[in-house]
Amino acid sequence: MSIKDWFVSFFFVFVSLIANAQKLDDVEYAELRESVLKQIPGSFKQVDSLLNMNQWTSIDKARLNILKGLIFLYSNEYDQSEKVFKLALQSFEQCDSVSLQAEVLLNLATLYSSQLQFTKAASSLYQAQAIADKNHDFTLKAKIAVYFGNLNYVQGNKKNALAYLESAVIDYEELNDSLALATLYNNLAVLYKEEQEFRKAIDYNNKSLSLSSGLHDELSVANSYNNIATNFEELFKQTDSTYYIEQALLYYDLSARISRNFPREWNTGLENKARIYSLIGKKEKADVCYNELLKNSYNKKEYQKLHKIFKQELLEALNIHNIQRARRYFMSLDTVQYLIQEVQSRDFKEMLENQKELYETKKLEKEKDIKLKDEQHKRLLAENANQRIRFILLIMIALVVIVMLIVIQYFKDVRYKNAQEKNKLENRILRSQMNPHFIFNVLTAIQNTLLDNEPLKTSAYIARFSRLIRQNFDFTSRESISLNEEIDALQNYIETQKVRFGDKFKYHINIEATIDTAQTKVPPMLLQPIVENAIEHGLKNKKANGVLEIKVGLKNNKLHFVVTDNGPGYKTPVRDGKEHSMDVLKNRLMLPGFGDEESLKIKSLDNPSGTQVEFQLSRR
Repeated sequence: MSIKDWFVSFFFVFVSLIANAQKLDDVEYAELRESVLKQIPGSFKQVDSLLNMNQWTSIDKARLNILKGLIFLYSNEYDQSEKVFKLALQSFEQCDSVSLQAEVLLNLATLYSSQLQFTKAASSLYQAQAIADKNHDFTLKAKIAVYFGNLNYVQGNKKNALAYLESAVIDYEELNDSLALATLYNNLAVLYKEEQEFRKAIDYNNKSLSLSSGLHDELSVANSYNNIATNFEELFKQTDSTYYIEQALLYYDLSARISRNFPREWNTGLENKARIYSLIGKKEKADVCYNELLKNSYNKKEYQKLHKIFKQELLEALNIHNIQRARRYFMSLDTVQYLIQEVQSRDFKEMLENQKELYETKKLEKEKDIKLKDEQHKRLLAENANQRIRFILLIMIALVVIVMLIVIQYFKDVRYKNAQEKNKLENRILRSQMNPHFIFNVLTAIQNTLLDNEPLKTSAYIARFSRLIRQNFDFTSRESISLNEEIDALQNYIETQKVRFGDKFKYHINIEATIDTAQTKVPPMLLQPIVENAIEHGLKNKKANGVLEIKVGLKNNKLHFVVTDNGPGYKTPVRDGKEHSMDVLKNRLMLPGFGDEESLKIKSLDNPSGTQVEFQLSRR
C-alpha cells in the first residue's frame, strides 16, 4: 500500500470515529432510563428536551430514541413507539452495536405482546436470540428466556411459560445474579399458585425470600412472607387442616412486622392477618389489626379499602346481633367517611392550587421560550464554531500524520541507500583484497618453482597460497575479526608476495604488549591494501634491502596503525576516475561513523626515503 492510500484509509477511519463517538454519558443515560421506567414526572420532558439538542451523535440519538419509544409505549401510543424503536434499531445495525440492537428488539417484543401481536413479538425475540448465540452472551440469553416465558403467559400457555422461566433460572444461577433470581423465583411462585401447585409455589417463595434477605430488601422480604402465607391459606382451603391456617397466620404476622418499618406503605400482611382472625372467629384480634390499619393509613385509596372492610364487618355484626361490635364498626365507618371527605377536600384545594400554578407556569414558559430560542441561536453559533475548530484540528492531525510518514519514508530511503553503499563497498573491498594481477603473478611464481624442479618448495607455496585464498573468502563474510586473525592473514599475504620477489625485502610486525590481540576486533583484511601498495609501488623495483615495517599501538585509547616502507616515496596518484585502494580504506573507516577516516595520513619520508601510512581505529 502506498503512502497516499494509507493516508486516505486513515483519514476515513478517523472521520468515522469522530462521527460515531459517544457523547451521552453512560451514568446520565442510566439514571434517565431508570426515571422513564419508573414514570417519574418530568422525565418524559427531559428526554424530549435532550432529543431537540443538536450536539448528539447518531448513537446518542438512537439511545434517546429507545427512551422515547418507552414513553410512547407507556402512553399506549403503540404506532409511535414502534416507529421510534425501529429508527433506533436501524442506527444500531449501521454501527454494529449488538447489545443495543438486542435491547431494542426486547422492547419491540414487549410492544407487540401488549398489542397481542404474538407472531411479531416472537420474531423480535428470535432475532435477539440470534445475537445472543452469535456473541455467546449468556446474560442476554437468560433475559430472552424470561421474555419468552412472559409471552407464553400472556398467550395463556402457562406450561410453556413455566418451562422458559425454569430454563432462565438455570442460566441466572450460573451467572449468580441474585437480583434477577429473586424476581424470577417470585414469578414462578405466582405461576405455580395459579396452577394450584401450592407447595412448589411455597418452595420458590422461600428461594425468593432467601435472596431478598441477602440483598437486604425488606419490602421484598415482607412481600415473600405474604405470598408464602397466601399459599398456606390455599392449602388450608384444600385440606381444612388447622396446621396450614396457623402457618398462614405466622407468615402474615412476619410480613406485617416488617411492613411496620414502612408506615407510609399499606400493610398487606396486617390486612390479611385481620381477615384470617375474622374468618376463624377471633374478632377481637381482627379488630386490633383493623384499628392499627386505620391509624397508619394516609390516602384516599387506603381509606376506601378500610371503608369496604368496616362495612362488611358491620353487616356481619348486625347479622349475628352483636350490637356492641356493630356500634364500634359504625363509629369506625363514620371516622373513615370523615377522613375520605377530608382527603377529597384537600385534593380539591390542591387541584385549585395546581390550576393556578399551571397558569403561572404557562406564562413563564412563554417567556422561557423566547429565551430558549435566543439561547438555541447562540448555541447553534457555538456549535458551528466548534465544528470549524474540530475540522481544523482534523486537518492539523492529518498534516502531522503526513509529515510523520514523510519523515519515516525519508529515513527508510536513507537506510536503504546506506545499505546499498555498504554492499558496494564490501564488493570493492573484496575486489581490492584479491587483486587478479596478484593471483596471476603468484601462480606464475609457483609455476617457476615447478620448472626449477623443487617439489617441496612448490608444495609449501601452494599450501600457503590456498590458505590465503581460504582466509579471504572466510573474512569477507564476517563484519569483524580479531587482531590476531588480521595479523596472521597479513603475514600469510606477505609471505606469499615473497614467493614472487624472493629476498628483495624483509618485513617486521611490532604490536604493543598491552594490546590483547585475541580480544581486539578489527574489520577484516584492513591492512592488506596498504601493504600491497607498499610492496607494489615501494619495494617491487628495489633490487635488495627492502624493508616493510608494520606497527600496531594505542593512541588516545584507539588502535594506531603505521605502515612504513623504504621505497622511492609517495606520489599523489593521477585522478583517472578509478577508485584506488586508499579510497576504499577511507570509506571503510568512515562506515562505522566514529570519524576514524580523519586520522588517515600518507606522507613521503626523506631520510631515508620511503612512504608512511598511518591511521587510527576506534576499539570495538
